[in-house]
Amino acid sequence: MVKCRVRYAQDIESITFESYKPRKIHSLKLVPFHASYAYKYEDRTDLHAAFQNKEDCSDVILVKDGWLTDSYYANLAFKKNEKWYTPSHSLLAGTQRQKLLDKKRILRQDIALTDLDKYSHVSLFNSMILFKQIILRIDSISD
Repeated sequence: MVKCRVRYAQDIESITFESYKPRKIHSLKLVPFHASYAYKYEDRTDLHAAFQNKEDCSDVILVKDGWLTDSYYANLAFKKNEKWYTPSHSLLAGTQRQKLLDKKRILRQDIALTDLDKYSHVSLFNSMILFKQIILRIDSISD
């Protein structure tokens, strides 16, 4: 699998390709996050800082103003009663997330930190990781 990165401002500045291997995700840590990340910025300083708080977990769930948003590198969907819900308050409206919403495979919903125990599983996905390729039980999330 190969990842293509396009760096641009007004015009394309560079295009690079690199081998891509998804990280093994076995646990998630809830981490407060206060920055905005509506676009894929090259400067990921705030995201890196949040990721450093993962302790012994393999990734983080970023919590902004009490709402679940995304992980370090992926959008999220939470399973409840055989349906999957993606946070309305996502930081980055990813292309794969939008495709899943358009196909009604996931539904948009406000998901408060206090509602986490109403869900059974979480799936991490992005343009390189298929939806349901990574699924964890909710009890694999620590605060």
